[in-house]
This record gives sequence, C-alpha cells and structure tokens, in this order.
Amino acid sequence: MLGLLRRTRDMDALVRENRWDERWAIRLGDLTGARVGLIGYGRIARAVATICGKGFGCDVTAYDPLVSPAAMRAEGVEPGGLAAVLASDIVSIHVPLTETTRNLIDTVELGMMKPHAVLVNCSRGGS
Repeated sequence: MLGLLRRTRDMDALVRENRWDERWAIRLGDLTGARVGLIGYGRIARAVATICGKGFGCDVTAYDPLVSPAAMRAEGVEPGGLAAVLASDIVSIHVPLTETTRNLIDTVELGMMKPHAVLVNCSRGGS
C-alpha cells in the first residue's frame, strides 16, 4: 500500500537517473486517514487492519462472511458487504483461492471502485 501510494518505484528511478528536481512535480498519495477495505479478515488482514487503523488513523472496513461482525467491531473494524469495501480508497484482498473466492473480483467489482483507488492482492493462489 505504502509503496504504491508513495510511488516508490518511480521515485527510485528518478534518483537513480539523477533527475532529482522532477520528484517535486509528482503527486504522492498518503495512507494517513484513508479509507481501507479488507476482503477477508484472517490473521494477516487483522495485522493490516491494526497497522492501518492504529498506525495511520485509517477507517477500516472488512468483508468476511466467516467472521462475525461483533468480532470485527471488537477490533475497531467496521464490518461491511463487498460493495462497502470496494468503495474504499484502498482495497486489500486476503483470501485463499477456493471455489467460493475464485473470480470474486471481476470487471463488475472493479467498476464499483473509485477511479483512483488502489487494489492490493495479498491472496494465496491455487496449489
């Protein structure tokens, strides 16, 4: 998330090419106060929620039909449906590949996202 928002690759390329002055013209994103949506709320997504929520003051929403809304709220995360998560500034996917999660995000779901939203796929692939 941070690497994409802060355009780490672009900034690195400018520095390596000795184009220092150009870096000031590039608008960088910021995680502070952003709205983060998590698809899946297992161990790794919970760690992401803690870092984003407590570390950066983000509003975190999560979608996971296997985790109770009460458990999410107890950890400071707002439970929501897939549409609510996709309306976030940053969407991070944390689900294993199963028949239920295969093609979970397709063109329809991508179309529900904000035009400049960031999508991070931290899912596990098939075996």
